[in-house]
Amino acid sequence: MIFLIGMMGAGKSTIGQLLSKKTGLSFIDLDDEIVKIEGLSLNKVFTLKGEKYFREIEAKTLKTVKSSICSCGGGIILNQNNVDFIKDHGISIFLNAEIKELSKRLVNSKDRPILKNKIKIVELEKIWRQRKKIYIKSADLILETEGKSKELLIHEIKILLQL
Repeated sequence: MIFLIGMMGAGKSTIGQLLSKKTGLSFIDLDDEIVKIEGLSLNKVFTLKGEKYFREIEAKTLKTVKSSICSCGGGIILNQNNVDFIKDHGISIFLNAEIKELSKRLVNSKDRPILKNKIKIVELEKIWRQRKKIYIKSADLILETEGKSKELLIHEIKILLQL
């Protein structure tokens, strides 16, 4: 299995879907799966049930993934058991996008529950500082995304994984 990890807005879902199309491997977006299971948007899950509950359902859902490519939520690496599961069941690729690029992609986003009702850029920078080292430590491969097209990123992944 291929697990795509990284910050919200790093392109995990987009790259996962494109990689699936280019390789014929099955794809799942973990956040989308949680929405299906809960019958609620991610914003509603966070608002009504809280982040702790979300992290618990995220960990449970991760363990049910059967697809070849999995786009993980940005906070998946906050739980060491999730990191261990990913390492035991496949290869993780950290899609590294720097804060300036993430800010451009997310500043007007309305569907990012962790940024809801906060000063978005400041909060995004705080989350990035908190998580970057964990992503690097957790990843089997690190793929720099800055200034690269989706097609180039797919090509690099295919080369790295010999697909």
